[in-house]
Amino acid sequence: MEIKELLSLKESVISIVKEGGTYLSDRFTMLREGAFLEVEEKGTSDFVTQVDRQVEGMILSKLEKLTPGVKLV
Repeated sequence: MEIKELLSLKESVISIVKEGGTYLSDRFTMLREGAFLEVEEKGTSDFVTQVDRQVEGMILSKLEKLTPGVKLV
């Protein structure tokens, strides 16, 4: 991959991550306004919310489209 392509990929990834951050910020703002947050315990003192899972899914989906054939963990 050439430097120009890598720089373009970097900008796309930054955009996706910023979109995820905005999504999180918007959802947690809703919580301050009284929305309900579903929380589950993944392990001892290891918690995850439905918002965490939603943003993770959104980011992974966009990264998979951006980088087809690349295995994402």
